[in-house]
Amino acid sequence: MTGIRVFVLAATFLLIVPAGADGPQIHKLWSYPLETSITADDFVCISGDGERIVAVSEDTKLYMLDADGSLRWNYNIYMEGYYGPGDVSSLSATDDLSRIYVTTESSSNLFILDDGGDLVAEKPLEGEPMCCRVAGDGSKLFVGFDDGRLECYKTGDELGLLWTFFEPVEARPGEILPWRANAINLVAASDDGSVVIVLIGKRQLVILNGDGAVQYKFPAAGDVTTVVVNGAGSVIAAAYMAPDTANGELISLPTEPDPGKAVKPLRRYRFERFVSSVDITDDGKLTFVGLDALSDINFKLLDEKGATLISLELGAAVDKLAASDDGRRFAVLDDIGGENLSYYEYVPEGAEPVVAAPEGTEELEAGTEDRGGAGAVLGDLYLVFAILSAVVIGILILMSVGKRDRRVLRNTRLAAAATIIIGVGSIILGLKLDDGTVVGAGGVFFFVGAGLVVFSIVYKSRAKTDMVLGRFKGIIESRGQVELKWLAKELGVSEKELESLIYDAVAQGQFRGYINWKSGDLYAKSAGEIETNRCPVCGATLEFAGKGVVSCEYCGTETFL
Repeated sequence: MTGIRVFVLAATFLLIVPAGADGPQIHKLWSYPLETSITADDFVCISGDGERIVAVSEDTKLYMLDADGSLRWNYNIYMEGYYGPGDVSSLSATDDLSRIYVTTESSSNLFILDDGGDLVAEKPLEGEPMCCRVAGDGSKLFVGFDDGRLECYKTGDELGLLWTFFEPVEARPGEILPWRANAINLVAASDDGSVVIVLIGKRQLVILNGDGAVQYKFPAAGDVTTVVVNGAGSVIAAAYMAPDTANGELISLPTEPDPGKAVKPLRRYRFERFVSSVDITDDGKLTFVGLDALSDINFKLLDEKGATLISLELGAAVDKLAASDDGRRFAVLDDIGGENLSYYEYVPEGAEPVVAAPEGTEELEAGTEDRGGAGAVLGDLYLVFAILSAVVIGILILMSVGKRDRRVLRNTRLAAAATIIIGVGSIILGLKLDDGTVVGAGGVFFFVGAGLVVFSIVYKSRAKTDMVLGRFKGIIESRGQVELKWLAKELGVSEKELESLIYDAVAQGQFRGYINWKSGDLYAKSAGEIETNRCPVCGATLEFAGKGVVSCEYCGTETFL
């Protein structure tokens, strides 16, 4: 089997592998409209079993719905003594939704509700709360303030302060810190409260243990948009906007650093738009990612190795999302400002739906794109394979040149057909999977194939020229004198092509003699038989017309030396 055939088989295999079989599915079960505005900063929580969902809109109305989409209750958060309603700054709930915590930007109070929609307490806080997070088991509550304080409370009838974390950002020489540079803008916690992540300002992430001690600090490369830790406290994910671009990056961080080593992201994922929301299942095996409104794809589901299981356009922007403990159900606040609360079910490959989908349920086909982790490695290997294949093809073709023209043309045509087919297939596959690396590899294959097509055309033309030149040499050597018209017909070329052929033969030293263009006769002579100073036809004195060519100005005869 030739090297070209081996290449074709290997390339075909690599093209087929990423396509894979039919993957998992997403079912959209229902959508519930919220009363909100386009400027809303809304929030959503889902119970661990996925049976209930709670969401709050910018008009400070709290909603609880069941898994079948029916509204249990809604509650207006009324802030007496404040001019107009204030925007909600945070929403958090226990794993069973038995306690729901809400903070607002216009009030220093913490609103606590039960799962029946009744206000349990309205607790005054010292300062303006920016965010809150209750541990999944309900044992601890964390509240971040605009002045940089993070307070941890023991929950119950009365909030008991357990500890306070405070570490102000220090300005560098000549630097003026922006407004709220010390503010705790985001906080996340594991189910037992043993792992806590806070965002100071926009870029400083600090990981704490359950006692408030700093485990490590991680400065993000851009403004952090969301941060989360799974219920078991084993996986941390933080998303930020890539500097000076509209792109987003999602990184996975360790919960405990290696002593004496700088903390580096465990995995990194890059997206064309910034990440608006992230959630992780309790076991850390699934990561749900919501993207900005302007993304062509605004929802992705990653597995524990970083491969993308689901890549979808949900039909509206993903503002916030929350997943059940096992990831089989998840809620999304979609459209601009969270106009709708939508409920979805994730069905893994080979599994049966958990929720009986109502009539008219929308089934969304999942993609199988690879953008991070193992998927990124596959895409990089694909591109490297494309480039190496181009080099190997070139070497094989060059090794064939000068041996047998038919073999050169056969190998070139085979390689051209294979690379063009694989290139087009790779481009289609890459576009389907939204993988720019695979598209780039397909482009390499396609352009190499196009180059091989041009090479085969040129080489075939050159081979034909060499063949005609060989026949020309044989005819003139055997006959000595021929008519140009007859010679052109015998060689199957036009008279103009014959003229070019003669000059090529002279340049290569394959023809000596003279031509009378007026009579249309060609004479083959050896170098010793030609007089260089007189025309062999009319006897006129000759002058050189060019290198190896003497032209008669009287009869037009050209003598080739």
